[in-house]
Amino acid sequence: MAPDTQLEAWDKSKRTAPKLREEVLDFLTTVGNATADEVAEGIRRLVVSTRATITYLRKGGEIVDTGERRVNGNGNRAIVWKLSNSS
Repeated sequence: MAPDTQLEAWDKSKRTAPKLREEVLDFLTTVGNATADEVAEGIRRLVVSTRATITYLRKGGEIVDTGERRVNGNGNRAIVWKLSNSS
């Protein structure tokens, strides 16, 4: 059986994940192509949560890799994402 804190976190994520997905998609719609770090900063969310959401949206086909890379806050090259229906 999972620890109570793990169950609480899982329950909270079920409630917050749809809103975070919507915020990420809205950001990409409004601002345009961006890295996970740029999205996180723009929507004022933790980058770790934003990256997980971006992975979910990529697997669902809602966003795609542009092929472009930008340096993120850690100095690493990061994927620039775009909505899958944008050119």
